[in-house]
Amino acid sequence: MTIFRLVCICLLAALIWPGSARALEVSFKSQAEVRGEMITLGEIASLKPQSAARKHADLPLFQVPREGRSKVYSASTLKAYVLDALPRGTDISWAGAGKIAVRREGRLIKGERVEEIVQEYLRQKSRELPVESLAFTPDSLPDPVTVPRGNLEHEVIPSNDRVIGSRYFTVRLRVDGKLEANPTLRGRLEATAPVVVASRDMNRSTVLSARDLEVEKRDITRSDDPLLGKRKAAGMRLKRSVRSGDILERRNLARPTLVQRGEVVTMEASKGRLLLTAKGVARSRGKMGETIKVRNTGSQREILCKVVGSGRVRVEF
Repeated sequence: MTIFRLVCICLLAALIWPGSARALEVSFKSQAEVRGEMITLGEIASLKPQSAARKHADLPLFQVPREGRSKVYSASTLKAYVLDALPRGTDISWAGAGKIAVRREGRLIKGERVEEIVQEYLRQKSRELPVESLAFTPDSLPDPVTVPRGNLEHEVIPSNDRVIGSRYFTVRLRVDGKLEANPTLRGRLEATAPVVVASRDMNRSTVLSARDLEVEKRDITRSDDPLLGKRKAAGMRLKRSVRSGDILERRNLARPTLVQRGEVVTMEASKGRLLLTAKGVARSRGKMGETIKVRNTGSQREILCKVVGSGRVRVEF
């Protein structure tokens, strides 16, 4: 057979069976690993001829499972998606697996990693808060979560805004700025700090002195606002009774009234080493550091003075 006759036969065959020259062969894979949100034809099937593969491989078909999840599809279901996506009248021959397991690729975040993030957060906070240490013991680790590939960022949210007193921590996981998961780590937080405690049993309204106070290292997890220095407590009045060893908290202390309305007080005025005193009558009650009006008994003038002690005020210039 001459070359001329062979070419003529091929041309005739193409005219008689035109679909055979344009046929797309779709051979389904038994397993497919996908990365994007939409599965493409080239991810679930091998395509022939090569020109068709280049043309149709990136054709999106449908949305895939969540990251890290798998789902099995029948070939008949996938054929329907392919036929719907390709131009009407495309000649297709089918081959390959009858069932296809599709899995979406993702990044697995285990419970151990969530704990590491929380512990690192607490190490940072221990340098910012007035504590010596923060120790968190988880009750159990959260279940693993899978997030998409991309720029992973995390943010730790304590259950208590003060951090101290928190019973759990939520870790917000963002990928490329989008919130993808928020696992929670529950457990017990212990915060240790040197705090002021009562050195003896004391009744309500007791005005504290230095000998009533001690400083001890304690777990302050259950304390709302403990005092961290004796100087802040001395001279304060108890709003409730306390027992020896109790941690003193700000909410249970009040500044005592040192000057009563109508009380005769000593007015002090100083300049350099010179100290002048006079008698006056308080026009209102006053606590330590408060400014009140005092009428000078000599000049009868009312002067603004700061309360500096019991029955003592200092002239404000």
